[in-house]
Amino acid sequence: MVLVLTGAANWLVVGPWTIAVMKRRHRKERVEGKDYSDPDASSEMKALNSRFAFLHSVSSILNLGWLVTAAAHAAFVAEYGTTRA
Repeated sequence: MVLVLTGAANWLVVGPWTIAVMKRRHRKERVEGKDYSDPDASSEMKALNSRFAFLHSVSSILNLGWLVTAAAHAAFVAEYGTTRA
């Protein structure tokens, strides 16, 4: 169940939000003519960077949760098999 929830949350919610913020950030870079990491970036660019970093972190944590759960499930199946007695 955890695999389904973390995968779905990342694929259907967090992923699209992250991509939308990333696209806004790229658009802002083109308009301002500055890189996102430029120290003279506008306050809006800094806010977009902050939001992107947060969403990217959440996405990474969800991916890590999925990976750990999948590994635990694989270890369980390796130890006990797929049938319960």
